[in-house]
Amino acid sequence: MANRHVKCPECGHEFPAEAKWGPRDWGLYVLAVGPIGLMALVIAGLGVAALLRFLGIGG
Repeated sequence: MANRHVKCPECGHEFPAEAKWGPRDWGLYVLAVGPIGLMALVIAGLGVAALLRFLGIGG
C-alpha cells in the first residue's frame, strides 16, 4: 500500500492519511463525548416520557 499523505489546504501541513488512534486519544474522546451523549440520552428519555404521559399511556 502506498504511503499516502493529506495536505491541509489552509496551512499546507502534510499528515498521514490513516491516522491511528491510541489509548490516550480514545480516553480524551470518551471524556469529551461521554457526558454529552449521556445528557442526550437523558433528554431523549424525558421527552419520550412526557410524550407518553401526554398521550395518556404513562402513569
